[in-house]
Amino acid sequence: MNYVYWQSEPELWTVGYYSPDGERHPESDHSSKEDAAARVHYLNGGNEPENPSIPHGDELQEPRRSRS
Repeated sequence: MNYVYWQSEPELWTVGYYSPDGERHPESDHSSKEDAAARVHYLNGGNEPENPSIPHGDELQEPRRSRS
C-alpha cells in the first residue's frame, strides 16, 4: 500500500490511500500541498519531515549512549 494526497477542498489537502476496490481511506488533512507531500513521503518510508537526518523508524528507538 502506498499513501497519496489529493485536493479535497480548495484550501485542503487530504493524505490517505486507496483500497483495491478504489475506495479512498483518509489518514490526515493539511492546509498546504507541501505539508501533505511531506506526510506522504514519511508514511511511504521517507525520513522524518521535521528531522530529515533521522531515517524513518529511528525516531522510535532509544538514544544511543556513548561509551566514556
